[in-house]
Amino acid sequence: MSHEDTGCAGDCGHTHHHDHHSDAHHHDHHGEAHHNLSHLPADAEPAVFAARTDIVFAPPLAPDAAAGALESFLDELAAGLASAGCFLVGHVKGSLAAQEGGALAFHLTSLERPPQVTGDLVAPLSDATFTINAIVFGVPEEALPDLVNGALAATSLPLASSDELA
Repeated sequence: MSHEDTGCAGDCGHTHHHDHHSDAHHHDHHGEAHHNLSHLPADAEPAVFAARTDIVFAPPLAPDAAAGALESFLDELAAGLASAGCFLVGHVKGSLAAQEGGALAFHLTSLERPPQVTGDLVAPLSDATFTINAIVFGVPEEALPDLVNGALAATSLPLASSDELA
């Protein structure tokens, strides 16, 4: 979509341009998404999990090690989801935001494809906020906290103190 905007409400004298022709392109993909979900059983219910917690690294974790730890976490989580009966990942996404600056974002959209980690950290990671949001099918919703905590425990992403995500 072509869009020029300066963040103002339109009465500022700036030029605002919206290309509405690209909306059809968006709707085409929207229709494809519905077609791709047609294999879901009629009674399939999504299991949803979201949490945020602080993580303290002592000693601090190097930026490349933090990205590797997130990839390991997602690999562990994917394996746990698969063993728990997951047959479709709507999404698993989140971030590891450093108090020192910078953040890493992550997402997993399939059990068959590798997870993606993007972003930059400006310094070794000592204090960070970990956020995760998951929507999956085939796993009981009450099992998701244990699956996420188990994947965290298997990596170098220790939770601050003994708190678990709930």
